[in-house]
Amino acid sequence: MAKVRLRATAPKKHPEYGNIVEYYLDIYYGKKHKPKRQKKKVLDKWAYSSPYTTPQKQFNRSVLRQCEAYRDRVKVQIDDGNNPFLKKVSDEKNNRTLLEQLYSVQRHRGANSSKTLQMYEATQRHLINFLKEVNFKQSFYNAEKKAKDICIKDIDSEFAKEFKLFLQSTPTLNYNPDKPTTRKNLSPTSIRTYWIRFAVVINDAVTDGVINEHPFRNVEPPIFKAIDLDCDDDYQPQID
Repeated sequence: MAKVRLRATAPKKHPEYGNIVEYYLDIYYGKKHKPKRQKKKVLDKWAYSSPYTTPQKQFNRSVLRQCEAYRDRVKVQIDDGNNPFLKKVSDEKNNRTLLEQLYSVQRHRGANSSKTLQMYEATQRHLINFLKEVNFKQSFYNAEKKAKDICIKDIDSEFAKEFKLFLQSTPTLNYNPDKPTTRKNLSPTSIRTYWIRFAVVINDAVTDGVINEHPFRNVEPPIFKAIDLDCDDDYQPQID
């Protein structure tokens, strides 16, 4: 059973009321649970950190009773299997986009290797160019990312096949359209690299519970030469 504790933040300065504290719930689900722990603010409840007057002390007692009642209601909801906070987490995952997931993977997998980070950054640029070029019904403009985007849940085998074709026919990132004679398509090694990174992003989405299964597991990857088959995150291919 979850442990739900009512806690207060460290005192902070309020422009009108002086030093105050805010109440929040510290919810511990257990080591085997995901997430293991959550901290959630108790509505907009605050109290004086050092009440001096009788009205201030009465105000604090009233707020504390309200917060304790809220804590008890949440505890009952969690024990009944109706955790309101886990539903919100689920909604966030359900609406996670491809670029958001890629950024998360890039941040974690590229944290200890500049070469790996470079691969994911290049993959992201190719995916953005791909979404600009191919008009999927589910795609939309992500104002925060300033690029077209798509929800992870909407990615299917057709999307993956189109991306594979795109990689096989797109020029390198340093191609200048004003100089068409300098056009150079991606090398087989680069195509292989970007496809693998894209697949890793989707694999991690499955692991994170964003989607239930890999949407293009049965799609044939780009054909590579036998010499190109050994690869891990420390391998640095030619980045076009």
